[in-house]
Amino acid sequence: MGFSELGLDSLSSVELRNKLQSIYDLKLSQTVIFDYSNIRQLGKFLLSLMFIDQQLSPSDQAENEIIDIENLSEIEAEAALLTELEKINYD
Repeated sequence: MGFSELGLDSLSSVELRNKLQSIYDLKLSQTVIFDYSNIRQLGKFLLSLMFIDQQLSPSDQAENEIIDIENLSEIEAEAALLTELEKINYD
């Protein structure tokens, strides 16, 4: 399920991108959330950026977290996304 299906609009996508940039100290394009339109694609992209200099693959824990996210129901995924968006609004 993609971000747009979860109700993420353009303003929310910019807030999410800004939060990801600050948390992971990365420079992301303005359209990154639309370029990688679901959590798995975005997660793989972010992991590739974070591990590019170290020539390391993501840990088993990170891979398990991606798998866990994939297995969420639509309601659980929406709740998780809303929780993260609320954190953005208050930080």
